[in-house]
Amino acid sequence: MDQSKPLHKRIKLAIVDDDENYRLLIKNIIQGNQEIFMYREYSRGYDFLRDLNSPFQPDVCLMDIFLEDISGMECCRKALEKHPDMHLIVMTAHPDIETFTQAQEMGVDYIEKGDRTENFLEKIIMSYKDADHTRLISIKKETLGINHFKIAQKLEEARERYHLLSKTQIEILKLRKEGKSVTEIADILGVKKGTIGTQLKRAYEKLELPNVLDYLEI
Repeated sequence: MDQSKPLHKRIKLAIVDDDENYRLLIKNIIQGNQEIFMYREYSRGYDFLRDLNSPFQPDVCLMDIFLEDISGMECCRKALEKHPDMHLIVMTAHPDIETFTQAQEMGVDYIEKGDRTENFLEKIIMSYKDADHTRLISIKKETLGINHFKIAQKLEEARERYHLLSKTQIEILKLRKEGKSVTEIADILGVKKGTIGTQLKRAYEKLELPNVLDYLEI
C-alpha cells in the first residue's frame, strides 16, 4: 500500500475477524487505495477492546459476528462505549433477524460476507468520509427500506419447521440467543468450535431462516 498520503488524511481501518484468510482477503481488496490505511487487525475481540483504551482510535472497524472470545455484537457495544464516533461495520456469512435487529438498535452497519459485498467494500469503507454519513449499505431507515411483512412471514414459516431441529441444535440456538460466542458454546457443551459452527449452519438450513439482506431496498 502506498504510504505517501499523510495518515491523518486517510481512513484508519481496523479488522476484527478470527479468520486469517478473510483478513488477508480484505487487505488485498484495499491494497493500493491511498485513502485507506490498514491500521490494525485482530483475531480476538478483547484484544481490540483493550487497545481502544490507548491512543489507538480507528475511524472504521470491520467486525465479524463470530469471534473466538466474545460475540461480535457484544464487542460492538463495548467498542461504541469507548469510541462512539467509530464507524462499525458488522460482517456475517449468515445474516439473521436477531443480529440484524441488534445492529439496528446500535446504529451500526450490517453486511453479508461474500462477493456481492466485497466488490463494493472500498466504497463502504470510504462512505465514512461522506459529509452526511450516507452509506452504500446501511441499516439506517433514511437510506434503506425493509419489507417487514415478508420477513415476519418467513420467520413464521421457520417457526413451523422448529420440530426438525435436534436437541443439540436447539440448545445451541438458545445459547446463541443469550449472546454466547461460538467458543463459549463449545466450552459449555464440551465439543469443538467447528462442531458448533456446523450445527448452527445445519439448524439455519433446516429452519430456512430468511436472509435479511434479501429484504433490504438498496
